[in-house]
Amino acid sequence: MSADLTDLQPAEYRADMVVQLTDDAPVYGIIVEVQLSVDDRKRFVWPVYVANLRARLECPVLPLVVTADEAVARWAGRRVEMGGLHQFAPYVPGPSGVPKITDEAQACSNPELAVLSAMAHGRDASRRSRSL
Repeated sequence: MSADLTDLQPAEYRADMVVQLTDDAPVYGIIVEVQLSVDDRKRFVWPVYVANLRARLECPVLPLVVTADEAVARWAGRRVEMGGLHQFAPYVPGPSGVPKITDEAQACSNPELAVLSAMAHGRDASRRSRSL
């Protein structure tokens, strides 16, 4: 095979969202991917997202996969073998890793967590009777 890894017609890679943390310069990047179902192609694409953003920002980058399905979370959280000693592992809290926010005062004081809680647990039968 050719050792030339140049891609003359590069593929377009777009994450769902990118968050950049800065302190006069980039100090951390977070790639947020919403995953509704198993998509084996993503396990090849996520490492590309991280490598490209890391090269652009010149700082550490975390891939964060958000899903409301526990089975999808288990799938997405599996390590990707990159070859040699290298492995890639996105951070996937899954629904069980997000606390259920059922108290209105708590939701108001931490709206970001309340949104994640609603995404992770909004379909629970116990929550259908009361919304915040």
